[in-house]
Amino acid sequence: MTVRSRALAHTVPTALITAALALSAVVLTSSSVHAWSTSPITVNIQDGSGSGTDWPTPAADQSAVDSYLGTRVQDAATQSARARSISDLEAQLAQAQAELANARVDGPAVMAVAARYKGVHYRRGGTTPKGFDCSGYTQFVFHKLGVSLPRVASAQYSVATKISRTNAKPGDLVFFHNKSGVYHVAIYAGSNMIWHSPRTGKSVEKVSLWTT
Repeated sequence: MTVRSRALAHTVPTALITAALALSAVVLTSSSVHAWSTSPITVNIQDGSGSGTDWPTPAADQSAVDSYLGTRVQDAATQSARARSISDLEAQLAQAQAELANARVDGPAVMAVAARYKGVHYRRGGTTPKGFDCSGYTQFVFHKLGVSLPRVASAQYSVATKISRTNAKPGDLVFFHNKSGVYHVAIYAGSNMIWHSPRTGKSVEKVSLWTT
């Protein structure tokens, strides 16, 4: 493209300037950022006083490039952090699955621990006797018995061995789901009863299983 400068601070002879703006790689060193170009842009700058947009100074160009490179570095760091988070979650799920596969939890022991926290108020995000949400309650109860469960109901469901309702025994987990997925978890207490931490305004309680 041809750009005519109207008010350059100094005389610029006709020249071709290759601006490396399309970067294919970024390398960090202790003192600088280096980049390679795969698609150079050729710019023809001509002398003259014709109309047109003032061409930016080299300092302005460098500032724009530095800003662009800084954004690219930040984006790369964000992507790396996300990848580490996903990897960590996958490792935690794999560990939980392995532990559950070898877990031997006594049903009456689960019932005893579950009943111990009757009356603890529901608390969104709660994982201690100061307040439980549904999965925080099940996680806490099983942790007391040496079994590590993931934090949220959907993750607990993903590592659990699936059985039919007719085969449920006291101490098993009961999951509730709809079209959006798993939204609640409880502990089966036998005789169509469950222990759970239901919702805001309620407390840990033993109630009839309300779904059929």
